Amino acid sequence: MAEKAEIRQLHIPTQDGGASARVAQPWPGILLFFNDMRTHFFPMEPEGKRLKFNYSLHGCCELMLETGRSFYLGEGQAHIGMENASEGFRFPEGEYRGLELSVDPQCLLPELERLWADIGFRCADWAGTSVGYPGEELKQCCLRVTELLTSGEPSPEMLRFAVLEIIYHLSQKNLLL
Repeated sequence: MAEKAEIRQLHIPTQDGGASARVAQPWPGILLFFNDMRTHFFPMEPEGKRLKFNYSLHGCCELMLETGRSFYLGEGQAHIGMENASEGFRFPEGEYRGLELSVDPQCLLPELERLWADIGFRCADWAGTSVGYPGEELKQCCLRVTELLTSGEPSPEMLRFAVLEIIYHLSQKNLLL
């Protein structure tokens, strides 16, 4: 029997609904989330410097950053950056579903760091915040990863490959800003 990845299901009630997430940890310091928000606001505590990649499958998200900047992530758009939220996420439509890849560069395994460097990807290159539309290959990759997290029992190897595929597409600048 093939090994199955551990995917945790989280449910957090909010004042006007709730939030849920399916979370997997393919490697130490790397988390994959499928977020399903049924609320207008979700508070968020700063997490330290983590690289975050988000892809909106449905709905939109507004975020005020600690730097004073803000960004709007519309349906079908992607975001990548290392800036923290200052207060939380706003969902104007009261509904949002999206994929998130979160990387703690301090916990990155040396072999992953070398592999990523070999394909031209460094977390520090994304210190700011960028929002844009993913190229078709990155979009299809995000849809496959979402499918893995939501409807199956993927193996740890499948989730690791999914992370590598996202990173590869980001290294190819497959995000149209």
